[in-house]
Amino acid sequence: YTLTGVKVADFTEFLRAMETPLIFVLSPPPQNVALSLLRVASRVECETVLEVAIHYLRKLWPSTPPTTAEAKAIDSTLIAINAARQFKVPGILKRAFYELLRNPLFWLQVVTQRQTLSLSDADLLALYHARDFTQQHWRKLVFLLPGNGGECLSTGRLAKKCAFTDGAERAAYWRSQFVEDNHLEKGAGDPIWYIGDLLQGAMFNSQTGTWCRACLDERQVAWNAMKSWLWSRLDHLL
Repeated sequence: YTLTGVKVADFTEFLRAMETPLIFVLSPPPQNVALSLLRVASRVECETVLEVAIHYLRKLWPSTPPTTAEAKAIDSTLIAINAARQFKVPGILKRAFYELLRNPLFWLQVVTQRQTLSLSDADLLALYHARDFTQQHWRKLVFLLPGNGGECLSTGRLAKKCAFTDGAERAAYWRSQFVEDNHLEKGAGDPIWYIGDLLQGAMFNSQTGTWCRACLDERQVAWNAMKSWLWSRLDHLL
């Protein structure tokens, strides 16, 4: 019986997993090892090792938004995408594609070295569309003012209101923060992560002298909703 598409190193990792089943409990395998297990287990139809390989690949590429600013390496991302398709591994593609979408080096490589990317034209067009879609909604989100239709939400004589109550002043100050601090352009490259990062930062947590708590809370709810909605839309875009 001849195994095609399997290297000696792949089979070595497979035998190691078979002989010591608990080897990855304390030390999860890196992607190259998980892929070795996937290739061999798929071809010899070993469900036990196949489940282990898929489990750890899905931990490496979870179906949740990224929690760090740095995108994953292009090469390992493309390898994961192609392996997920070849072996029909569920739950990997969405996160892997978003890692490409948010990586500026990927878009530079598209322009300068398109032929080196093992990615179909259809996938690339989908990424272009998804990037444009997320950027448009990021910019719309940024320019929507805090409050009810842009007006301060704090009411009553004793309520601490926003420093700016005039609509034009509110708009100018709110939007200038994003332009002057370069948030507008930074966020356009990775809207889903950037929304979460700003929500955790000073803009939404240390401005009670400028914006009332009610208005900031309203924007926090809206921004969290947009982050969740954009992530869910990627299921249809990628």
